[in-house]
Amino acid sequence: MDDSGVGGMVRTGAWLDYTAGMEVLSIGRSAIDKEDCVMELSGRSLFFRIALRGGWIWISATGMDEADQPELLFNIGDGPEGWIVVRRFCQALERSGITSLHPRPLQVGEPGASDCFVIG
Repeated sequence: MDDSGVGGMVRTGAWLDYTAGMEVLSIGRSAIDKEDCVMELSGRSLFFRIALRGGWIWISATGMDEADQPELLFNIGDGPEGWIVVRRFCQALERSGITSLHPRPLQVGEPGASDCFVIG
């Protein structure tokens, strides 16, 4: 299975389930969606929506206790490197125990580490 497109999405979901204890809620596409495919994931405190559209991976998230729709955090090119970043990002947020993406800026991980992310 190639680590891009839907194959990368499926691998990412399985990897996050196994390593971070996250739950894949759905993978698919609605007939009226503009996305090529969407995966919804649930962690302990955050809900993630990861979408494929036109060669890009779009990562959105929100806190479980927030009534907001998932907020777009970033996008990255579809491919092996992009999916690695998505996995590390979701895992870092899950391990950090963050329950809300506000207030901003929000730093996850130690500066200079490969799993350090800042959400502005």
